[in-house]
Amino acid sequence: MRGKPQEDRTLDAFADLILETSRHFPRITANFMVSSTLNFVNALLLEDQTQGLKFSTHASNYPAFSRIMSGLSELYALAIFPSMETPLESFIQALPTLMAFIVNVNDILSFYKEELYGETVNQISLLALCRDRSKSHAFHSLIHETVEAHEKIIRILEPDREALDAYKEFARGYVEFHVSLDSRYRLNELEFQPVLSIL
Repeated sequence: MRGKPQEDRTLDAFADLILETSRHFPRITANFMVSSTLNFVNALLLEDQTQGLKFSTHASNYPAFSRIMSGLSELYALAIFPSMETPLESFIQALPTLMAFIVNVNDILSFYKEELYGETVNQISLLALCRDRSKSHAFHSLIHETVEAHEKIIRILEPDREALDAYKEFARGYVEFHVSLDSRYRLNELEFQPVLSIL
């Protein structure tokens, strides 16, 4: 924010990229993107600082809070819409639901491989802990919430055909991207054939 060198080439490039956002997006969109990027950095720090933290069963909103920050979902959601062509008013009301959809799809499709690797610092594991439920229950609840989010986004965006088409194209590509990376997500081991027709 002060424009000072970061003493690391990668971080200098990261800072330059953040500053460049306002050249490509309208002011409020760029501001949201910058705050999302800074929250991503905060999430990395938070994840490190809270290792070993015992999660309260009353902290049921914490997994989504930390996951939305760590997933850069606000930035990705804003990048769905052509920057100078789609007016903010046509999609801004869908933004919170889009953010949830983006991280939830990733977490649902990553869950199998994370279980294989014994990972426990993920949204589904944290939901299970905070809701005092099994991982299977948390997994199925998240699927249900994600389908509802997708349907809600469509209803919000329906008045603007361009915004709706941009979202549908993104959603289909986002799911296909995850499913096609066999070596990363390992969904081919499940003989998993996703139903993309709802997208």
